[in-house]
Amino acid sequence: MNQEPPPEVQITPHPELWFEDGNIELIAENVSFRVHKTVLAGSSDFFKDMFSLPQPPVDEPAEGETQSIQPDVPRLQTSETVEDLAHFLDVMYNSLRYFQKDSQITYNSLQAVLILSQKFSAEALRTFAIGRLEAAFPRSFTEWEAIMTGDRVQPVIYSEDELFSIANLARETVLTHILPVVLYDCCQQDIDWILEGIEKADGKRIELSAENRKSCLQARSKLTAATLQMLRTLSYARDGLCDQYGCISALRDISGGDLVNDRLLHHPMVVLDEEFESAPQPQPQGVALLNMVGAAPVTGIASLCRLCRDNCRNQMRIAREKLLRDMDEYIPINA
Repeated sequence: MNQEPPPEVQITPHPELWFEDGNIELIAENVSFRVHKTVLAGSSDFFKDMFSLPQPPVDEPAEGETQSIQPDVPRLQTSETVEDLAHFLDVMYNSLRYFQKDSQITYNSLQAVLILSQKFSAEALRTFAIGRLEAAFPRSFTEWEAIMTGDRVQPVIYSEDELFSIANLARETVLTHILPVVLYDCCQQDIDWILEGIEKADGKRIELSAENRKSCLQARSKLTAATLQMLRTLSYARDGLCDQYGCISALRDISGGDLVNDRLLHHPMVVLDEEFESAPQPQPQGVALLNMVGAAPVTGIASLCRLCRDNCRNQMRIAREKLLRDMDEYIPINA
């Protein structure tokens, strides 16, 4: 971090993070962030140590600098991008807003905070960033289910292509305790994306790291096996308790995996959810009655009675809770 920006460079103030009473200017890509030493030092050991050292005299501003950059305020040239430094300082100055219940933060902001908090020894901000990632990719089934059902907002706003970036970031920053859950979500993406990456609208391509790509490829086969094992347990979910032909037939089809969309075969945490959520359809009893009324028999999950359906959902919930708890066994992060 240099004391001064290069000479003869046009420096402009940031529209939001530039305070009249600030006493230090951080320069990123020719943009000035006038902030307060006490705020920086209170959040970052790096800046605390820096400001405890004797400071050099402040030079006159270089020719071409805007008049808004006052000569009595020291300037520090940083190597950060404007966007990253703005995200970092925004969370630093507006921590109360981000710590409110059900508050959300974009992944771009979180990524900047996590990386720069490590660089500038801002432990509280790093703890905040890690906590948000843990909340977004929980290991607790109750918390995971609350996000999936919409009972709790997703604390981190991210797109499909950013999911790969999150997985890479988690591995790079050694957040191995959340990596299996992040990689589980990566496994649900198109196989071509996993192998070749995702091309964004701006033409940039985001790819999984080699380690994460290998983990996903190995995990998909294990998750498929977990799905089939989960469905097999449903074949006796109502064994001896329900003798309706429709239920017996449907449970047999479910246990064989015949009703599972190929896209969801390696997605045991949500497999068949949409089908189970649809209302059961009443059906006439007996083949003779079906022939008599000229109706086509109701098949598949739609033919399950409400009692069998509810029992299947409960059995799947128990199996999913165990799967999430044992996710490390299905997602080999050290593949």
